[in-house]
Amino acid sequence: MTNTHNMNNVVFREISTVINRRYRALIWSSKEIKTIDLDLQLVNKISRNILSFIERSLGNSRDNLDVFEPYRVIKTINVNTNLNKKNIETLSYLSLLKILYTDLPVKISVEEKRLGKTLVCPSIYYYNSGYFKRIIGGCGGRICDEECSTYKVEALPIIMGTEFDEDILTYEENIVEDSLDEIASVEDRLLTMFNINKLIYPDNSLGVLILRLKKSESEAVEVFIREGFDNVVIRLDLRKPSWDLNMFPKKIVSDIETLITNPIKKGYKYAPRGVLLVGPPGVGKSVLAEAIASEIGKKILDLKPSVYRSMWYGMTEKILEKLLKSITHRTDLALLIDDAEFLVSRALAIHEVHISEISILLKYLQNPDRPVTLLTSNTPTLIDQALLRPGRIDVIIVLGYPDRESRRTIIENILKQYDVKNVSEDLIEEIVRKTRWFNSAEIDALIRMALSKGDGRIDIESIEWARKRFKIDPNMRSAEHQFLRWGVNSLSNLVIQYIPDEQDM
Repeated sequence: MTNTHNMNNVVFREISTVINRRYRALIWSSKEIKTIDLDLQLVNKISRNILSFIERSLGNSRDNLDVFEPYRVIKTINVNTNLNKKNIETLSYLSLLKILYTDLPVKISVEEKRLGKTLVCPSIYYYNSGYFKRIIGGCGGRICDEECSTYKVEALPIIMGTEFDEDILTYEENIVEDSLDEIASVEDRLLTMFNINKLIYPDNSLGVLILRLKKSESEAVEVFIREGFDNVVIRLDLRKPSWDLNMFPKKIVSDIETLITNPIKKGYKYAPRGVLLVGPPGVGKSVLAEAIASEIGKKILDLKPSVYRSMWYGMTEKILEKLLKSITHRTDLALLIDDAEFLVSRALAIHEVHISEISILLKYLQNPDRPVTLLTSNTPTLIDQALLRPGRIDVIIVLGYPDRESRRTIIENILKQYDVKNVSEDLIEEIVRKTRWFNSAEIDALIRMALSKGDGRIDIESIEWARKRFKIDPNMRSAEHQFLRWGVNSLSNLVIQYIPDEQDM
């Protein structure tokens, strides 16, 4: 429970909590702080650091005053967005509110014998190149419900900012004095609120916390979900792409660079934000998606149903929406939805959750600030067509089975990957000939089988032996190419088509 009062241009907020009914807290600031939309993960991160600092500081003994020194912590906190003074005000207010409303009451309940007659008073200051100003201050403690004459005050200043210089430590003493003066200025209110007669002030603070908020992209995406009485943390690690466009035929790379990667790298507003890669299994859709991410300098975030689907009603939608919201303004990643057939058409959906998923993704793909989104699919006709319209998916890349030139490039890259040396041009040409109508995955499998047969070496005999293990129907695969060509004619998107003719195979 909180009550807000404004007196003499100072805004006060009184706090009580069900965690400890004998506990009270007072927050004050020079103006009403209006909360704006802010990443709650960052609030939790800041409040955890403040709580850790308070716990360590309260354990710092003043018994031997001759050698007592305040506990100083200097920490850098990485944030994913640019923070201005207004953001930091909101961040300070929400963090201090969380500390005084939930964390400090628990600590005082556990250590009532030691902290029962102590007011713990953290204050947060904004610092920028020699200028500092108190944003918000507060005190929390146990109400005296018996005969009490005096309480100790423990001031704990916290300095927060984005740009610090070497002079910050020279201002530390001034900030400590200011925090004690601020507490003294609201002393009458504290005496009345906690039912005490006198406050005893120290000569120095127990500790000083310096928090530098530094813009930095995280190596993972984390979201916190409330599930019943538990907080569930979902963490998705980003990964570096392991393929690049140099591994693909020049004829397709040229179009990709012109229509996709160059506009994105140059920051053009018309650059595509959504790309769908279509083709039979094994032709390299996922690999090409990684190569595109690598070319535009992005790490990959994989979105799979197993990450966000939940057995609890309503949780699937909540998790998916939070995940997508958390990455909306990220500039360091590309979202990869591999095998996107699970985004089945709403007309074919057998569960209401699937319909909700599509609705959430439709809204997300409409956001112009989203990261580049890459989807792959063997059968795009199963995917809800509203997801694939221009504006959500701007470019569709259609991949058929590799032609002779592409197979040669694939074979050379695979031999290099497996560190196979001294392979003659004639042998490479023979492998190209024998892998007609093979997809990329099957070419890789054939070479691995041949290497196993040859005990690490590859020759005509081992290639022949491996080739006999594959049953490839040229007529069936030619028919697949015809079906792909028919499908391309029904697409309204910009299409990059790589479906080789029969004579090129």
